[in-house]
Amino acid sequence: MRFNPDFPLFSNTETHRFFTDIVELCNGRNPKKDGIVEPVGRLHLNVAEINLSFQQDKKRKISELLTTYDQRRDAAILCLRNTASAYTYHFDAKKREAGTLVLNTIHKYGISIQKYNYQAQTNTIRNLYYDLENDEVAAAIEIIGLKDAVKEMAEANQLFGDSYIERVRESVASEQIASSKLIQSAIKHYRKLIEYIKANNTIEPKRENAQLLRQISEIVAKHNDLINTRIMSSEVCHED
Repeated sequence: MRFNPDFPLFSNTETHRFFTDIVELCNGRNPKKDGIVEPVGRLHLNVAEINLSFQQDKKRKISELLTTYDQRRDAAILCLRNTASAYTYHFDAKKREAGTLVLNTIHKYGISIQKYNYQAQTNTIRNLYYDLENDEVAAAIEIIGLKDAVKEMAEANQLFGDSYIERVRESVASEQIASSKLIQSAIKHYRKLIEYIKANNTIEPKRENAQLLRQISEIVAKHNDLINTRIMSSEVCHED
């Protein structure tokens, strides 16, 4: 029987899945009767911490998206305002009036919308977009060629709003713990668990201990096979 998975070949997600299977197996039996309450408890805690860490990784990715979308809508707002302002000096009266109308529409909400806090800016841009879609203002936007900038502002603002809601929904503890360190800790506790079961089986050989070792060995084999299949598939793809 083999009890050592090919951990160096596992991704963090694959390692987490392996430990989850081991914990579920042990907890599904009778840890107290098997004499493994302590090592299983430690490994179970590691699995929970790794899961939390994955959620925090997602939170970081969403934060990066928020920054990108916020920069996009800021740039669109500045483009709209500065271009409209420039057109207020245009020699063509029609374009000059269009620039003035667009600029006044923007200034209804202040001269530094891009500096508002996240929620205030999201709501302000949404309201501004409705005003810019008004027939008269929309015609002015068309005249000075800013239709694409209005679309960019609205799209980036919508993406920001959706991502902000997701970040709040997925909010977890602020402390960031590296997944790799947690996985190393889990590997250590997994090995101690195996030592406990082997020691118990040596001191008092029982059918239950032998069965548990066999089941763990089967889980190890299953996960090693999955990893080998993934690696082989990847190599075939690269050859193609």
